[in-house]
Amino acid sequence: MNNLRFSEKFIAGLILFFCLLAAILGFMQIKPAPSKKNLVNNIMGDKVAVLALEGIIYESIHSKTPFKTVFNASNLKSDLNHALKDKQVKAVLIRVNSPGGTVGASQEIFSLIQALKKSGKPTVISIGDVCASGCYYLASASDSIVANRGSLTGSIGVISQGLNFKGLLDKLGIVDQTFKTGKFKDLASPTRTLNSEEKELLQNLINDSYEQFIEDVSKSRNLDINELRKHAQGQVYTGSQAIKIKLVDKLGTYEDSKNILREILKSKYSYKHPENLYFDETWNKKNLSSFDTLLDLGLSDSFGGFMVKLFSGFGSNTENMPNSLNYAKILWLN
Repeated sequence: MNNLRFSEKFIAGLILFFCLLAAILGFMQIKPAPSKKNLVNNIMGDKVAVLALEGIIYESIHSKTPFKTVFNASNLKSDLNHALKDKQVKAVLIRVNSPGGTVGASQEIFSLIQALKKSGKPTVISIGDVCASGCYYLASASDSIVANRGSLTGSIGVISQGLNFKGLLDKLGIVDQTFKTGKFKDLASPTRTLNSEEKELLQNLINDSYEQFIEDVSKSRNLDINELRKHAQGQVYTGSQAIKIKLVDKLGTYEDSKNILREILKSKYSYKHPENLYFDETWNKKNLSSFDTLLDLGLSDSFGGFMVKLFSGFGSNTENMPNSLNYAKILWLN
């Protein structure tokens, strides 16, 4: 009887917990009432979608969550697709701060920016601290790249890294036991040394990805590919250096990039009144979309981790969740 009452209390407590959690989430989704001017712009006027990309670019399984506003590749792709379909959006401004990432994820965003350009919606990239490698790859598809004088950019190249622990394992008396169906299935295994055939295979893989990189940059920015190769050996440039070799179009701040976008709309796309455009900063903290916004104490990361652990006990599959430590064999643009 006592066990039954305990179970009832436990279930009641659990239900109350989730009711409170739902109430908190609902509160966090409440946005401040916009001014009358912004409300009219949102409903009736043309606008520029101001998007953000931050951190390493890779294909992740989540976008924005109630616990964290994530400016990753998945979030950006979703926002770009929305901008393509939204008739009110006349242009896109992307504020970036990324050292690069994987080939595939960078190419997908590159293609979306190209699609925006073809649809008559120009895209301007505004570089904060850094836009290198895979970030520069996708940025090259835009109508204009704007950087601060001290922003870091370039780093055009491809890399795949791994460690070889064979010598250490031999000293410790640890023997690898690997079973495979093909001779290349354990390529780049840390338990043995690569043979010459495997080294050639990996280098060909890297070379092919590199050629895709510089060909796309060359075509998008109308640069001579042989001249581009001289500056595409993995070097990093400041904004002041990059503009001299035509990797960047303008030097300026985030606010300057808005004016540059207005000018592009007027001169290249015959937009009559760019000064009336409303810049919809989707990443603005005023939108109150996460614990970080609400509390600004960095609590969302730890709370999100707690929720993953909590729900993993109810059958959620967390084995395939992205982990930056598990990408040793993936080609990186950085």
